Amino acid sequence: MLWELSLEQWMTSFAFICCCCFVGGWVADRIVGYSGFSVIGNWLLMLAGTYVGLLVYNLMGNRFAWDSQMTLIMAFGSAFAMLFIMLSVKAVLRFR
Repeated sequence: MLWELSLEQWMTSFAFICCCCFVGGWVADRIVGYSGFSVIGNWLLMLAGTYVGLLVYNLMGNRFAWDSQMTLIMAFGSAFAMLFIMLSVKAVLRFR
């Protein structure tokens, strides 16, 4: 579970997640342009989505060591879901 990770494992996973989310935020900024939240905003939304997704995955009783592919799918899926939901909210509020 998340709280069973050592400090080194937690820092390594945090660095990897930060780098992947920054690249994803940069790509999303290039795709949506001014409709997005800028690179840093997209990065923060994806980072929050990743940790919420991993926390939910963890609370369902799954451990990260059991199925690493499912863990990656959950992390990327929840990050992009959070970004998509927030972009949808921004679009709805802008066009009201």
